[in-house]
Amino acid sequence: MMEKASPERLLSTLRILTQDIGIRLSGSANDARATDFLYSEFKKVSPHVRFHEFPVRERLVHSEALEIHIDGEWRKYPSSLFSSVPGTDAKWLEAPLVFFSSMTDYQRPDLSYLRGKAVVHLGCHIPNRESYRRLMEAEPAFLLFVDTRHPGDVPLADGMFPAYTDALGARPVTNVAFADAFSWKLRHADAARFYADAERPHKTSRNVICDLPGSDPDGDIIYLTSHHDTQAGTVGADDNGSGTTIILEIARLMASRPRKRTLRFIAFGAEEQLSVGSACYAREFREEIAKRGRLVLNYDGGGAALGWTNISGCGPKAMFDLIHAEWKKQDSYCNVFDEVSPYLDLFPFVMCGVPGVWIYRPCCTDGCVWHHRFDDDLRHISGDELAIHVNASVSLLDNLANAEVFPFGKDISDVQKEEANTLWTNLYGGW
Repeated sequence: MMEKASPERLLSTLRILTQDIGIRLSGSANDARATDFLYSEFKKVSPHVRFHEFPVRERLVHSEALEIHIDGEWRKYPSSLFSSVPGTDAKWLEAPLVFFSSMTDYQRPDLSYLRGKAVVHLGCHIPNRESYRRLMEAEPAFLLFVDTRHPGDVPLADGMFPAYTDALGARPVTNVAFADAFSWKLRHADAARFYADAERPHKTSRNVICDLPGSDPDGDIIYLTSHHDTQAGTVGADDNGSGTTIILEIARLMASRPRKRTLRFIAFGAEEQLSVGSACYAREFREEIAKRGRLVLNYDGGGAALGWTNISGCGPKAMFDLIHAEWKKQDSYCNVFDEVSPYLDLFPFVMCGVPGVWIYRPCCTDGCVWHHRFDDDLRHISGDELAIHVNASVSLLDNLANAEVFPFGKDISDVQKEEANTLWTNLYGGW
């Protein structure tokens, strides 16, 4: 009988990432510690392990403070400076407060009324480059972003897309708690002042790559991917220590199994800056990915003790059916979505024409309640759920790595290709 995944070993690995190493911001010392650890763990299962380096801007915040003027007095509130944006040069910026809903207000023909204002921006992402350009040209004093995906009473952490800030510049941007912004509106807050002593030094991050070579050295490659970095202020147990521990355990179990096709495991860096590590990898190895890549299994957020499993991606129906069948064997039924999402390390591979899926476990309709929060830690994670993902994947790979003829093609619909190309140009800046 083939060895099964060990929930205890999975949690032990996750404990090292989250408790021994901790917050893993791209380009930081802990980012390097995490990749050194992953390198050493992959080396235990294969001699074919290497780093792939790429440039990043580290989010380095020495201190920040936010005050809101309500009922004639200044009151302090928590905030979290975005990555990829400047601070305030260690000076206080003060400005009148304006509320702006990204869901509707980008329809306005003129955004000049935002000039010099402290803008409460309802919505965490700006998925259109033209909207970002118009916002920057309006020259707000600074922006207070409100994440509407998980309304709560603490600021979530996030970042501005590097392709936007590199091309169009940036203003100081910080996250604030949904509940706080709601109270400001109700209580007619009229001004804000913000201070951020922060830097964006040029640094290097690393993807960690481990190959389990197939008997055909020039044959197909099946990619298994995760990301090892975190957002600010969180140890990222679920996002995405969980996915990283999953691919390590799969590699360990698959190392002694026969295979015709190569299995390539990649723990990407800088996913939280919009998949910078995977995009850099895809740009450098685009030809090989397009030629030899057959499937990508991307694990990101797979450990929630209470929740359900989703499989989302791009590819032929036979791919989804085959993957879902393996989870059913583990008595784990999944929702399946055939859709394009640019906010994953899977996306640059789709741009290379390789089908694939994102495997994850939400616990609420917009993901997980601890998303990008201080409490994304081990208390929410089930080793048994992590083991289900591993065991289903190993069974799937036993089939796919050895099949004489791969059981499905590389079909991605023309509609999805067009959508992906638009997103790639808009969010990533193209090839």
